[in-house]
Amino acid sequence: MDALKKFNGTWIQESQEGRDDFLKSFGMNVVKRKLASKFKPKITIKVIADNAYREQSTALELDRIVLFDQEIENEIPRIACGMSITNFEPSTRVLSMKFRCTENKSRETGEKCLVPSGKLVERTRTITSEGKLEQIVVVEGGTPYKVVYRRRVDADAKDDSMTLSDFDSEGEESEEK
Repeated sequence: MDALKKFNGTWIQESQEGRDDFLKSFGMNVVKRKLASKFKPKITIKVIADNAYREQSTALELDRIVLFDQEIENEIPRIACGMSITNFEPSTRVLSMKFRCTENKSRETGEKCLVPSGKLVERTRTITSEGKLEQIVVVEGGTPYKVVYRRRVDADAKDDSMTLSDFDSEGEESEEK
């Protein structure tokens, strides 16, 4: 459990690679992609047992308990809807999730999901030797999208994070890609 506890904390995005291409591959217009480039999402992870943690995300508006080695019905708001399984491998210290999209629309809101039904989304998280959280997301057939987070410090108390809700009314007119 000590290896898993290294993920505990609030993490703030420090850098990212591949987000624009990732979003463009799903048809997101240029205005929304430019807004997305301004995102500095925060995630908070709190290990609550050997096989579970609580995850909160400002960008995805999530607050959920994640259990290891159990396939569950899952929804990532506005991104994907389907079945997922999360694992932690103590020897490699890799936290991984596989998510098979089974729906094109949100079960909760009816909104179209970014990732189409049938696609596999894989996410890995590791703690680097510098103590940063590195997250890599790959959607089947796409290019990886990498985000590096740093641990939150007291000076980060001001919360200017955007959420996916900020995109609902922005850039609906522009379909330029």
